Amino acid sequence: MITLLSIVVALSAVWLAVSDFKSRLVPLTGLILYFISAAALGMVHFGWYVFVVQATCNILLAGLIFLLLKIYFYVRYRVSSIIDEAIGKGDVLYLTISAFLFNQTTYISFCIASCLVGLLYHIFDKRSEIPLITASFPSLIIFLVSS
Repeated sequence: MITLLSIVVALSAVWLAVSDFKSRLVPLTGLILYFISAAALGMVHFGWYVFVVQATCNILLAGLIFLLLKIYFYVRYRVSSIIDEAIGKGDVLYLTISAFLFNQTTYISFCIASCLVGLLYHIFDKRSEIPLITASFPSLIIFLVSS
């Protein structure tokens, strides 16, 4: 069961990553499929109580990350709203949904690894925009396989 759910999570993440890379937009249906499969995998893997506790902690952590990003972008660029000006709604939803898949330590590692891959992407591509979902996809697969 866990293997099947992992495959569905990976396939929905592939769909989102390809869409993000090609058009910088992610389909709502892909996000819904990713949400359902990630939540199901998290509940089966951790049990419902641990899943709720870990997901809540990870979502609060993601909120802290976005708050720190908001402060950074406000101080650096005088951008008051980072969503849609610095980071897309799809990226925010993707990172929030990814919180369902991991415990706190693994989620922090996933976020750091995703950022590092995004920076490498930026170094080699030189565009101002980094497709965050595409950049985090290799980290997602590595952490899914290892857990």
